Amino acid sequence: MTLTEVGESRINGYLFILERSLRSFLPRETAADAVREVESHIRERCDQAEASPDERTTIERVLA
Repeated sequence: MTLTEVGESRINGYLFILERSLRSFLPRETAADAVREVESHIRERCDQAEASPDERTTIERVLA
């Protein structure tokens, strides 16, 4: 699935919040590594998802 600008924004927002949360109890580099790993999994799942007219539902399912 190719993400729209809105889809990219949703994923980036999720990752931003995740990193801020992780940095509250992990060193900055450790949190950044974890976020990169999670982002790679999210993007892989989005790439494997079939194209859908309802991108939002697909992204929310991946993030859940």
